[in-house]
Amino acid sequence: MSVATPSAIWPATHMANRVAARLKVANGAVKHLQFPDASHVLMGFGEAPIRIVGHGSTMELGGSEDGTRSARDSAWSAVLSFLAEV
Repeated sequence: MSVATPSAIWPATHMANRVAARLKVANGAVKHLQFPDASHVLMGFGEAPIRIVGHGSTMELGGSEDGTRSARDSAWSAVLSFLAEV
């Protein structure tokens, strides 16, 4: 069975930090949220998988179930707040 770790999927924190830095230089306004105990599945709210088991392989998405649920709920609230302002 093969296993993909979150960093093997893509380095989310590193890439998001670079995008936020470039946006800040370009226009100065950036709201960048990070959730250290969350999986790669952040869009939406409520529960989400922290691993996907398929035909002979498992993809680890990182984080914990509680951390992912909390991050998704917090991120979703932040998205709704942002949309209410635009």
